[in-house]
Amino acid sequence: MARIHQLKLLPEYKYLTLDGVHLHAYPFISSTNCSRNQGDIGDIFNSCVKGKLKDYWLLVHEQEPETRGKPLWITEYGYLGGATGENTPTPSAGEVRDGLMRPMTAWLGSRDNPGYREVAWFSVSYGNANTILMYPEAAGTPPYRLTGLGLEWASYDPMHPPTSTPTP
Repeated sequence: MARIHQLKLLPEYKYLTLDGVHLHAYPFISSTNCSRNQGDIGDIFNSCVKGKLKDYWLLVHEQEPETRGKPLWITEYGYLGGATGENTPTPSAGEVRDGLMRPMTAWLGSRDNPGYREVAWFSVSYGNANTILMYPEAAGTPPYRLTGLGLEWASYDPMHPPTSTPTP
């Protein structure tokens, strides 16, 4: 955020304004600093990610004048797995759904959410088939077929978020 202040000191950016703030929030990597030591896939959202998101909200809305009152969007959230080089668990699709996807969507619709507006799921298109939203197609051409996890995400309705109760 300090960069915005520095830009506004330059004449050509004097009237620079922000419409909102976006962030990436991935468990098990540096965007949240939530590691395996702070929980496994089943509890990392509640044991770490949720607290980091609340802390960031407070920073943006109480300490930074350029971003005070602006909407915050989580533009990348999901499970990157080993794509980051980090030592991450290898979950099943159910573990990703119940440990990351459902807790996030339930939290967004709860009173515990300080005001985040939207979230976009992001995943790599290769690697563990349990963590991707679409099956790879030949040469990357449509039509894409959603995985079970992709169908779950596609059914998310921000006006009626799911409960965080895991499905057996």
